[in-house]
Amino acid sequence: MYKYAIKIIGLSLFLFSTVVLAQTVSDDNLKGEEETGVTIELTKFDVNDAKLEVSWKIINGSDHDVWICDGVVFNGSELEFESFIDRDGETFLIRKRFNVPTLILWYALPEIEGRFIRLQAGRQRSETLSLDLPVHLQPVFKGFGPTVKHAKRLLLEIGFFNEDLPELIRSILRVAEKLNCAQLPRQDLSSKDQEILSDYFRGIDISELFGGLSGFNQSYPDVNENITLPYMWWPEGGIKGEQTIQIIIEDVSIPIYKQNGNDMNEDEDVGIKMVLTKFDVNDTNLELCYQIRNDSENDIWICKYIDVFGGPGSYEVYTTIDGQALVMRRRLEALEGCWYVPPQSRYVCLRPGENRIESLSFTLPIEYRYEYSGNEGYATRLIVEVGYYPGDLPGMIRDILDVAEKMNWNRLYHIEYDHRIVEQYFTGLRIAQWFGGSLPGVNNEIGISWMGETRLGEQALQFTIDGVRIPYKLP
Repeated sequence: MYKYAIKIIGLSLFLFSTVVLAQTVSDDNLKGEEETGVTIELTKFDVNDAKLEVSWKIINGSDHDVWICDGVVFNGSELEFESFIDRDGETFLIRKRFNVPTLILWYALPEIEGRFIRLQAGRQRSETLSLDLPVHLQPVFKGFGPTVKHAKRLLLEIGFFNEDLPELIRSILRVAEKLNCAQLPRQDLSSKDQEILSDYFRGIDISELFGGLSGFNQSYPDVNENITLPYMWWPEGGIKGEQTIQIIIEDVSIPIYKQNGNDMNEDEDVGIKMVLTKFDVNDTNLELCYQIRNDSENDIWICKYIDVFGGPGSYEVYTTIDGQALVMRRRLEALEGCWYVPPQSRYVCLRPGENRIESLSFTLPIEYRYEYSGNEGYATRLIVEVGYYPGDLPGMIRDILDVAEKMNWNRLYHIEYDHRIVEQYFTGLRIAQWFGGSLPGVNNEIGISWMGETRLGEQALQFTIDGVRIPYKLP
């Protein structure tokens, strides 16, 4: 059995070395770290050879009722939480939240509902979670994340509304009713106007989702202790104002079951390396230079650019959930989200014994895309990640297409089928769809379109720089 020493901030429990932080985090549209009176306390943490057990209690120290997320219903199946590996490749995140944007592309939208329960003023609620080891990840709104053997950090995150949630919804619907939104001629609006409606007149979408105030009252005639809400499919989520309480447990070792998908390259020495050759940061600029070496016996195909982040050659830039690490990533299969036009990338071949030198330059403070809920800050760690495919990439694709042709992959256009099953068990058919069944001649470069959850097996080269101070902000 593994034994961990725990220091709880906000509790009177001190043992040895593992650090636990309990905190409240505001919604990214709320100002500052608002005092809500809602707190979370760890009461038990135990990881042994077979199980991970975590217990906690949520305390409503405010003078009013709050509504706590109690899990989700996914296509009829009740899930207490979602779980995935954070992009830092070290954090195992257990999340019970609902008002978050989905970062998974669905070919057929699943039915997702969120359960919220009322926690009265002055009351507390105890919860326990027990997971078999190694942990099988359970993503809902986000992909599995990087493949790791062990997580070094556990982050438990629970969402809540610091107000009367049913009445908040009714208030939105009343305003929509007063504005006579039901008479809005949607069919006469341009696509740009439709986008503006979703961005700036979200209440109209919410009203249509619930069927107006009368529809809500009919569906929820007696909301007392709990409420189940439908998920709202737009980038910024639905009902605003969900906040979170968190517990962070450092210096742990939690075995993770290997998932198919976002694989990080964990081989000790595969003969493929990315080496930092220059790092310079001053008051106005950050400059990096690195070298990619192929000392293996086979070709590798390096991601040269992705044409969605401000033009070819750009990196995806984001912060980790704790706001401490800044990540610069150029990796097609790690992209998440829903795209009107799938991002395109190009991969360049690096022959055995060849090297490739690349450089980056950023104006400070760096503008990041998402993940951390703050507006600005300083990163103390920098992670640079570049995707690559080992071996004969064009040959591998052609082999997949040959097999797909024998299976008559074109039938997918003429039949109804379970997309999830095709994604997981007939991935080659999906790849054939994306490539149109053929791959033209390839020399030293190949173009690949982003294929959602379909994977070709992209791996990652990465280096980390600790002890830095890099300013970042929202774009």
